[in-house]
Amino acid sequence: MIRRNPTLIGMSDADVQDVRNMLAKKQQQQQQQAENVTSANSNTTAAKGKHGFPPQPPTTAVHVTDEAKQRQEARDERLGLNN
Repeated sequence: MIRRNPTLIGMSDADVQDVRNMLAKKQQQQQQQAENVTSANSNTTAAKGKHGFPPQPPTTAVHVTDEAKQRQEARDERLGLNN
């Protein structure tokens, strides 16, 4: 890639102020959206209760331990380690 000098864009003070106003407005909108999301989350938490939904038992952990047990039994059988 060939480096070149940046292209200068002629802007007046009014143009610069317009850009600053636009950026300030955009930041304010983002802050309002973040506050709305935060307040919406707090409302749903209050509706669910203090601790939220009760934790669910892990279904995949049981499957993994059963699978590991079967692999160990198959290995022991191949090696003749059955009692």
